[in-house]
Amino acid sequence: MGAYIVLMGMEESVMIRKEKGEILVLFAIGFTVLLLFTSLAIDLALALMHRDRVKEVAVMARETRMDFGGHEMWMSENPNSVYTDLATDIAVRNGMSPSQVRTEFEHTENTISRRSARANVIMEDTYETTTLRIIGIEEIPITVRVDGTMLKSGGGRVWGPGQSYIKPLP
Repeated sequence: MGAYIVLMGMEESVMIRKEKGEILVLFAIGFTVLLLFTSLAIDLALALMHRDRVKEVAVMARETRMDFGGHEMWMSENPNSVYTDLATDIAVRNGMSPSQVRTEFEHTENTISRRSARANVIMEDTYETTTLRIIGIEEIPITVRVDGTMLKSGGGRVWGPGQSYIKPLP
């Protein structure tokens, strides 16, 4: 036998020479598959980051009910339109279009001493994919709903639109 090992009739040096190209092809295919899965994961992560951005804008729009528009909404005959205007303004300032914003304002309690309401913001957007197009996903629809509430109460009477309270005599 000497210096050469014979395997199935071939010497070791001949067998290694025949496999050099196959290993390179297997490495290239494996590396391509690895890059494909990495790019798909990155595209999905970018879609999730876009969703987080839309959610951040929706949270800012929801907070307008307390920061900028609380008084105007309580005193308005149509608080949902005031809320929509405020939320749309925040969305436009952050690069979204007015058609992507919806609001829901519903009184849950409206009594003499207490007023409460649900104030929700719904924002819709789409993320245009890059690598996910390979598997047939052109865009990912994003819908974010942020729920909120409002409450106004006090020891005395709480005014509401359409109500006329007679001021009590001292």
